[in-house]
Amino acid sequence: MEKKNARQAEAVTSANHTTDTSDLATAAQRQRMLEALRSGPVSTFDARTRLNIMAPAPRVKELRESGFVILTKRESLADERGIVHPGIAKYILISEPPAKATTAPHRKAG
Repeated sequence: MEKKNARQAEAVTSANHTTDTSDLATAAQRQRMLEALRSGPVSTFDARTRLNIMAPAPRVKELRESGFVILTKRESLADERGIVHPGIAKYILISEPPAKATTAPHRKAG
């Protein structure tokens, strides 16, 4: 018999996170962070436990350098053991860079 809570946790996990977290390349981590930010705020704890990004600040910095506007709020948050830590970063995506227009060169009729 399958436990109801286990099914609910699996459903929440799959809904919130569908990418492969085993890829530790910085580009893959950046992509996971961006996808998560598009769904809502991401705390340092979220990034570490849910996205397998141990150092989220550098990934956020790289996204900012690419034109993403990301707000950092500092909050007191509880870790997985219930211990409250002050000043934990919570990242919030404010805006994305404008899409680069790809236009074909104009040909002169003639």
